[in-house]
Amino acid sequence: MTPSPLHVAPNTPSRQRRSSSRPSKPTPPLAWIVSTIALATLAVVPQEQLSRLSLALSPQPTQTQSVQPWAFNRTATEPTCQAVLHADQRLSRKQLNQFLSLAEASPQATVHETIAPPYCTLSKAHQAKQQEAYPLAFDPDTWFVVNYDQGAYAGYDFVFQK
Repeated sequence: MTPSPLHVAPNTPSRQRRSSSRPSKPTPPLAWIVSTIALATLAVVPQEQLSRLSLALSPQPTQTQSVQPWAFNRTATEPTCQAVLHADQRLSRKQLNQFLSLAEASPQATVHETIAPPYCTLSKAHQAKQQEAYPLAFDPDTWFVVNYDQGAYAGYDFVFQK
């Protein structure tokens, strides 16, 4: 009787699964996402709710603060109107929502047709980089500033007084 040989499978390393690597879409910059959310919030949430929320979140001052009307050129760090174009202009929520539909690099005339001519310009005439300001009708302490580069829409900012 001859013993039968034992068959042993060769020791092969187990295959590791590799995840398929798909090219991912570039994510937009965080500042763009945050400013878009802020703009949408201002346009959608009623002012009464925003003011209640901001009061609840803000720290209560230990001293009383004097309330002063907002002057656009109070300090050197705030933008200053170079020329007031339409003194009665106020930007509504609807106009702010319409602004969101504009593509970046849209001509300045298209912005004016879509939302309205500005309250004032913040930059001197005939500069490559221009800024136009719109006070918000639903929040008089906040101004919406549209930035242009060589006559094309290049972004926006908010100026908050409080």
